[in-house]
Amino acid sequence: MSVTETSRENNQNKILAVALCLLVAFLYTNFVLAPKHAPTPPVGSPAVPAVTQNESAKAPAAPAQPAAPVTVVSAPPTQGVAHPTHDELVAAGTSFIESDKTKIVISHLGARFLNFKLSDYRVDASHDVALDLSDNLDGVARPLGVYAGNVSDERVAYSLVSVNGAAPGAKTANVKLAADGKAILEFKGTLPSGVGITKKITLSADSYLFNVDVELSSPLPAGQEVWIEWNRRFHVQTASRTTGLPHVTYLDGFDKIHHVPEAEASAALRDLGTTR
Repeated sequence: MSVTETSRENNQNKILAVALCLLVAFLYTNFVLAPKHAPTPPVGSPAVPAVTQNESAKAPAAPAQPAAPVTVVSAPPTQGVAHPTHDELVAAGTSFIESDKTKIVISHLGARFLNFKLSDYRVDASHDVALDLSDNLDGVARPLGVYAGNVSDERVAYSLVSVNGAAPGAKTANVKLAADGKAILEFKGTLPSGVGITKKITLSADSYLFNVDVELSSPLPAGQEVWIEWNRRFHVQTASRTTGLPHVTYLDGFDKIHHVPEAEASAALRDLGTTR
């Protein structure tokens, strides 16, 4: 091959390289760098809004669903917030039951214990005052409250209908128990919901323990519970004078009172003191 032919071939390669570069530049400019335009809709077709690169497509809103029907359940009327005062509890009438072990006063307003004094026990070592298991204070709920659903018998005006199975000779009772005696007091009233309630309290002369039987004139709506509470408030000053530690007080099956530090009380024992 001569020098002239070699030179001509080199020139052709250069021209071809330049042409390819121009073609690549043309294609890149027109198809890559050129702005995108929304196609023009044909005549008569509905206009479609253009979506730019900075806007995100929005999903169409879901059709509104019809509201679900709401079932309204009527509840019995609720109790007043304020607890009965001591004067109210006394004015409603009181029945007395006394034995060698206890001195008990039952208010007919709520048929709850106004006093439950233990004759053989004192408030503390420095006071010769019988221990009262009922807080004789205003602003607190009294022991032996019955709760049925969302109402209680705290302000139910009970009537004493029988003592030991016989009609009482008066509206209240005053019973002195013999050594082996027993007193059964039956009270009747009406809850704020209109349901009749019977509360029967059985007390024994030889024990601090007692029985409570509650009967309602009609069943409660499904899901509602009935329970009895013994409310007891331990004052900080009294606790510090007796044990120096927060404690749980309970009566065992042998009529013995125990003061157990809260840290040593079992979970089951602590739950017994829970106020619902």
